[in-house]
Amino acid sequence: MYNSLILNIFLSEHFIWQNVTSVKREIELIIKKNDNIFVNLENKKKIKIVIADDHPFLLRGIKHSLNGFERFEVVGEATEGDKALELILELKPQCAILDYNMPKLNGLQIAKEIAKQKLDTKIVFLTFHRETNIIKEAFSAGVLGYVSKDNQEDELARCIDAVCEGQKFISQNLALYLVTPDLHEKNGQLTKIEQLVLKKVAENKTTREIADELFISYKTVEGHRSNICKKFNITGNNALVRYVLENKENILLDDIL
Repeated sequence: MYNSLILNIFLSEHFIWQNVTSVKREIELIIKKNDNIFVNLENKKKIKIVIADDHPFLLRGIKHSLNGFERFEVVGEATEGDKALELILELKPQCAILDYNMPKLNGLQIAKEIAKQKLDTKIVFLTFHRETNIIKEAFSAGVLGYVSKDNQEDELARCIDAVCEGQKFISQNLALYLVTPDLHEKNGQLTKIEQLVLKKVAENKTTREIADELFISYKTVEGHRSNICKKFNITGNNALVRYVLENKENILLDDIL
């Protein structure tokens, strides 16, 4: 459930908090589409994939990893961006896995060209880049999947399955980083329930409404609000509401799905 919640957090122009209660149905759909997307894969044709990374060692590792899944077939590989684009245009694979930084053309330039050519190839970025602006640019350019290189290989497999079904996917650790980019510099981090409460505050919900929607008591919500204020080092009447209004664009992700 936790992983599925994170999968529902993506980048857009305005950031808000996702939560279990208000997006319960969406999360259940994501569980079916992403976590359990392997159902009946034996009846489907192999997914043809082009991979590109400017580090040959990593490229071999990616190929070896994908070859471990019967449903995937690596049909082309490249260490330079222009060659990767040529392969995609020639082979028209269902999916292309690209690094962001590559010689000749970077991953973002390739994604934009694929969108311009109106190809059906689904683009996945496999990269170490965590910068918010890069991730935002990637999704805006038509990239459907964004996976961190320090994640396990099964996450890349789930990402490929998801994007080939038309779903967006982002690594759990990247989603957590994006959701609370400044919290890593604070003494305390918000718990998951505090994140949900903060999201509700951003939606202008009252303490009573939050309590009802999250199925917790009024006093519990008040306690969470107090803890959030302490962690953000804010005080005063309506301090949390003011903080949310002033920092809404830096809090969370919305409308990418």
